[in-house]
Amino acid sequence: MGRSKSHNKSYITKTEWIHDFGGKKDGEKKNAFRPLPFYCCSLSLQHLDDPMSNENGNLFDLVYLMPYIKKHGKDPITNKPATMKDYFPITFSKNENDEYHCPILNKVFTDFTHIVCIKTTGNVYSYEAVNKLNIEAKNWIDLLNDKPFTKNDIITIQDPENRANKNNISNFHFVKEGIDFSKTYDQNSITNNSNNDNNNNNNNNKNNNNTKNNNEDNENVNTNEATSRIFKEMKEKGILLSEKDKEKALKEKLEKQQKQEEEQEKKLMTEEEKKKIMFEKFKKEKQEKEDAIKKHAVQAPSFTSTGFTKKQFEEEHPSLTPGKKTKKKGYLQLKTNLGDLNIQLHCDLAPKACENFLSLSEKGYYNGVTFHRLIKNFMIQGGDPSGTGSGGQSVWGKPFKDEFSPLLKYNERGLLCMANSGTNTNGSQFFITLRSDLPHLERKHTIFGKVVGGLDVLKTMEMVKTNDSDDRPNHTIKINAINIFENPFNSLDEEQFEEKLKQEKKEREKKQLPQQIDKDIEGNQISSWYSNPTPQQKVLNPSKDVGKYLPTSNTTTTTSLGKRLNDLPPPKNNSLKESLIQEQLQKKSKTTGASFGNFSNW
Repeated sequence: MGRSKSHNKSYITKTEWIHDFGGKKDGEKKNAFRPLPFYCCSLSLQHLDDPMSNENGNLFDLVYLMPYIKKHGKDPITNKPATMKDYFPITFSKNENDEYHCPILNKVFTDFTHIVCIKTTGNVYSYEAVNKLNIEAKNWIDLLNDKPFTKNDIITIQDPENRANKNNISNFHFVKEGIDFSKTYDQNSITNNSNNDNNNNNNNNKNNNNTKNNNEDNENVNTNEATSRIFKEMKEKGILLSEKDKEKALKEKLEKQQKQEEEQEKKLMTEEEKKKIMFEKFKKEKQEKEDAIKKHAVQAPSFTSTGFTKKQFEEEHPSLTPGKKTKKKGYLQLKTNLGDLNIQLHCDLAPKACENFLSLSEKGYYNGVTFHRLIKNFMIQGGDPSGTGSGGQSVWGKPFKDEFSPLLKYNERGLLCMANSGTNTNGSQFFITLRSDLPHLERKHTIFGKVVGGLDVLKTMEMVKTNDSDDRPNHTIKINAINIFENPFNSLDEEQFEEKLKQEKKEREKKQLPQQIDKDIEGNQISSWYSNPTPQQKVLNPSKDVGKYLPTSNTTTTTSLGKRLNDLPPPKNNSLKESLIQEQLQKKSKTTGASFGNFSNW
């Protein structure tokens, strides 16, 4: 600052503060402008209750906006023609401290937060969340309810860089023109009109329209005993005196009709119809869960530097995903030119291979395909449309993984297995074993079914002569068609729904069981300990209960525990047992007689 090192000071002077550091100068007036906060109505300048917005991002309270638009037909800020259709409701999210915040990032909104909303849904977010998860990812779906929208539907509510121009109250049209309004605009106008009508009714030159308005509202009529009695009689007869009463009566009538219709529908609805409705609801919830999982797994990149973008993320191919879970078996019939083979598929143990085989069969992939390889006392192989043994692919277009289960072993003839060229290279080719002991194939080829009918046809196939060089049958063995009897993957939703119902039933029974046991115990205790020392016992039904296995007698069953004890034969005298009991009693009498002052027995 032009001073020598010897004169350096640890402070600055007033002139340095004003000229060099931008301090306040004499006579300078501080700007008193304060923009309107984002949570305030642009009309009433008060806190929002029912927020509405337009495409410009100006917020209004519905209570104040409606009367203004009805009277002026123009936007309060820009003075452009407008209707209520130009405005849409928006929804702010609040945290535990009742503060407005972004529901995605959980950041509290301040006067310097870039805030936007989605026009189609009305949900309010911070621009940072929308920019990362929607704009950059090109994912035009609402982050809360998955509704689609376009880029033009992103409305800016508050922009810190343009806050002074947008939220400047002095630029609002109704402020410049000095337009006055109130929350009770409609009420004031109605009362004014009714008062004018009452005054004009005294003149004979006024229209009948004024008298109608006066008669519609009973509160504006000066009543006496006679008029009040007349009004009472009219109400008792069901004659409506005002439009408000008519509207109420219509609403009540409609509500009654709806309740009656709902009750009739419930009565007419059978258990099957209820089950169908519950099943549709279950499918919808399941689909929403799957969509939500996909959304959060693929379309939610991290905000940190260690995250990755959607472009870097590749969705897993269907052939690599695990098989669909089911507890049922699949059944089909393989029709060949030598006979039919009935096959059971282990959809519960090898779901991926079974789904592949069933899907290809439904498409007719195997129709006309030959068995290109046959080795006696080993296996017969097919499933290659080219017939060369090197073709064919899975239903997903790529190889899928092997599936091994400890319950499936190469210990019987007629097993249906996947042919491959190595680990996890399964396609469309398969083979059927012609021998019961093949331990060298364990954990190398997936077993996904077995022949349960037509073993004589399989024996006929094995007897066909083959070429010694490539094991190709000399006589063509061809698959004409495949008839699918049961495909559990088509009814997977129904199976899961039935499983859910069973679990809910078991849970209900578990909850009811302890309550019932407590009631039974309580009843037995009351009957045996208090009022009735000989409670009645349940009489067994020989046709249903355990008594059906016991020989029947002509004597009637006793209902008292005391009677049954009395009927028992008297016990035999046992001198050893009686002597032991007497010794125990003598010991007890000695110990009980000791006091705390005598420690000899300790």
